Amino acid sequence: MTTKSEILDIAQDLVQTRSYQGFSFQDIADALGLRKASLYHHFGSKEALALALLRRHRERFRSWTCAIDNEPPDTQLKDYIRNFGDILGAGQKLCPGGAFVPGWGKLSDRVQREVTGLLVDQEQWLVKLIRTGIDHGYFRPENGSPRTQARWILSTLQGALLLSRTDGSEQMFGHVMDGLRGAILARHQPSTALSPA
Repeated sequence: MTTKSEILDIAQDLVQTRSYQGFSFQDIADALGLRKASLYHHFGSKEALALALLRRHRERFRSWTCAIDNEPPDTQLKDYIRNFGDILGAGQKLCPGGAFVPGWGKLSDRVQREVTGLLVDQEQWLVKLIRTGIDHGYFRPENGSPRTQARWILSTLQGALLLSRTDGSEQMFGHVMDGLRGAILARHQPSTALSPA
């Protein structure tokens, strides 16, 4: 692993546990055992580090969606929800994008656009997934338009992460996610698998 990757990994953990405003380059330097000045060789500013973090997360999300593209819509949705709980660390961490929101007014325009882009990426993917799922009987059609449902899912996941963080437990997140899945998934799943496009 390169020093740059290590910096990004540590910074991401700090963003998700302390928020973007809650850490400094000194915190990263201390974790790596480096001089703070050495970090500027890789990232010229905290803004540059934030942009790299957000772009990396966006790329990882795109790669993940491509990897599961041939799975049935209900499986994709379950995996997406599980990722919020397992990979993002429900009860311990916030979403890498959502962790920037508390200090929104202090963020540069460039960082705000990248955070918004990350959320839009997820919303657009969810809209497409829900539309396909409704068309093939995996999801209930009566819960509103695919865009409305996508925003409902995304905001529910973000809110559940936030609430779980307050007591450090995954239990609340799990209860909310069970309810979300039950509200979206059709009562009777299709008997035949959706053919890959």
